[in-house]
Amino acid sequence: MMIGIGSTEAGGLRERLQPTIDHIAQQAGARKLRLALDLADGFVFLVVVCSSTRASTALQLWLAEVASLDRGSRVPVERLSPYPFDPIAAGPTSLEAAELAELVLPRLMAPSGADGGLTFIDAVRAREADAEAWLLLLMRLNERRNAIASALGGPLTLLIPPTLEGDFSRFAPDLRSIRSVAVEIDDLDDAAPAPGTVLLNAYDDGYGRVEDIQALVGEVERARMQAQSGVPAVRRMLRVLLLRLVGAKRRTGELEEAERLLDEAGEIDDSLGDSGGRTATQLVRSDLLIARGELDEAAGLVESAIQTLGETGDVWALADAWGRLADILEARGELDEALRIRRDEELPVYERLGDVRSRAVTMGKVADILSARGELDEALRIRRDEQLPVFERLGDVRSLLVARANLASALLQRREPADIHEIIELLALALRDARRLRLPETQQIVQLVRQLGEDPDAPPFA
Repeated sequence: MMIGIGSTEAGGLRERLQPTIDHIAQQAGARKLRLALDLADGFVFLVVVCSSTRASTALQLWLAEVASLDRGSRVPVERLSPYPFDPIAAGPTSLEAAELAELVLPRLMAPSGADGGLTFIDAVRAREADAEAWLLLLMRLNERRNAIASALGGPLTLLIPPTLEGDFSRFAPDLRSIRSVAVEIDDLDDAAPAPGTVLLNAYDDGYGRVEDIQALVGEVERARMQAQSGVPAVRRMLRVLLLRLVGAKRRTGELEEAERLLDEAGEIDDSLGDSGGRTATQLVRSDLLIARGELDEAAGLVESAIQTLGETGDVWALADAWGRLADILEARGELDEALRIRRDEELPVYERLGDVRSRAVTMGKVADILSARGELDEALRIRRDEQLPVFERLGDVRSLLVARANLASALLQRREPADIHEIIELLALALRDARRLRLPETQQIVQLVRQLGEDPDAPPFA
């Protein structure tokens, strides 16, 4: 079932797909992937949403070629997929979850041994009937992300169709959070690239819009019905959705409903004997306590989770837990210890693992603390140099508009007349994106515009 790129060259596949390869080479997303692979030193995780199997095949051919050119020698490539590499060849009539896991997981845990090679997981041809098998594999990858990163030691690229994009975000949230690059690639025949809002919704943890929350409620109801089968993987899927809905209810102030949903997730953890699930639920419970103003009790839960995660070796989750503790300390005014945690416990983990997005988010929180301590120049430098370029490169629209608004707010705090032009430009960009995507941050940005004495409904803001 494993198909390597090299074995397909003799059949004239490259010649047949050359127009598509040329089209892909001109796309900004493809250039981002090339740069990320060229700069990769150890494990990095990249996500590509491909509009067609032809685009996926052409992209892999192109990346294999340019990687060899960039490095000056042939780069080994391994493609893990149950589907043929040739986009017009017949594929399997059915796909079983166990077969798919047997194909992919052992190769990731015991790679071929070629240093610096490219590894692709290609799911772009997945049909509706294959979705459950891929969903379960995504959950397995999410659970084993640390071991995979350690064993693989090189870049891993996941290629998925738009139909699996939302599932990837919802059922492999921790794996998704460590992506270095997430892009969309379109085919020659596409009239237009896939809507940017699709990617934004998939990666948006906020669920701030009413329609997003309603859709999530519907997913929870469907998962409850499926979980009646008693299949552990399906029950884990339900727990993930419940925790996301808890977060949405917390943000809308429905704390009692959030508490009830959290108890339901906890019952699933208990029935499965899932210690990792209990820790995740415990951390989400700490968020509810913070929302209620019960900071000391929340800190106790987070500190307990830190101890557990330290014993299990889940470094990403441990860094996230440390970040939650820093949030609590910052809220209590303990800025020095919060800053120490950001610098000593969080940032080194993200830097070591190549998690550029989490590093940028954490640097923004460092800037928040520095601003509170009056160190405005360094806070501004961080927002300009350490945050904005990262979110621009990742194409993370929401994080980018928030970072722009925060930079504008910091410049307002400095009260320098020379900053006015930059403040207006930043807020105009942020407000246009927030309105286009109908995000809850819109009103906060409108308030910043009014602080300037400007009209948010007039140019350049409208």
